[in-house]
Amino acid sequence: MTDTTTPPGVITVGGLTMTAAQDQIGAALARAQGEVRKARKNAKNPHLRNEYADLSSVLDATRGAMAANGLSLVQAPQVTETAAGVRWTLLHSSGQWMSGEVLHATGSAKGLRPAQADGVAISYARRYTLSALLGVATGDDSDGAVEVHGRDRRSGKAIDRRKTHPKVWAQFVEDLAAVNLTPEEVDRFLEARGRPRCHETPDDRWSALVEWATTEETAAKVHA
Repeated sequence: MTDTTTPPGVITVGGLTMTAAQDQIGAALARAQGEVRKARKNAKNPHLRNEYADLSSVLDATRGAMAANGLSLVQAPQVTETAAGVRWTLLHSSGQWMSGEVLHATGSAKGLRPAQADGVAISYARRYTLSALLGVATGDDSDGAVEVHGRDRRSGKAIDRRKTHPKVWAQFVEDLAAVNLTPEEVDRFLEARGRPRCHETPDDRWSALVEWATTEETAAKVHA
């Protein structure tokens, strides 16, 4: 009996699906990465007070290099009950391709309807995908000033990273202690500014929170 789940000449490696032959697309991608210009940091995160390159800036920085090397990127929106993002496919003029999926957690969002929260996650995934494939550094961000709280859309219950990611949470507590902070102190600081508590932070905001919270500068602000 013939297995029809994977077409002939197509393989799956590390969660990515691709043509078995990758010589031409690989060479083209390497050239494009060498030619891509730096993305301009044209947006500012009002919460972390830093600048970053938004989706339009990353598109401007990469479009020319991709076209010159026969590359194109399809990013098809994907939406589930608890996440949204894209199924991306990098295509080369030779017919070779590679494909994967990037999803970010969604939920209730401050000032946003569910469809708008999905749009934020999709935009975030589009920029992450393009930046990662072409090697573009964009800076830390939350895709603008949108505050997406970590809640399950079906139950409405808040995410509790202390239970869902216990090892990651334990490391976070240790890192906070290194700058003389506790999660409770950071929570009070965040709540006073209308932000979710540390353990309610969704996956797509976690790394930004850790980087912000585990610094002496943040400790000084919290203790002020």
